[in-house]
Amino acid sequence: PFTCYKCGKRYQWTDSLSRHLREVCGVSPKYSCSICYTKFRRKHYLLRHQRNFHK
Repeated sequence: PFTCYKCGKRYQWTDSLSRHLREVCGVSPKYSCSICYTKFRRKHYLLRHQRNFHK
């Protein structure tokens, strides 16, 4: 298994770890909820959060 040195998540394939490092651990959150200020890396995560928690 291949392990992310930042978060410890494990992957069976090196390609999966590379994608994880590029898209998850290597990306700073750039979307922020205007109500509770929780931060998200992807816009659709923010929209889902707002839909589920701030109806």
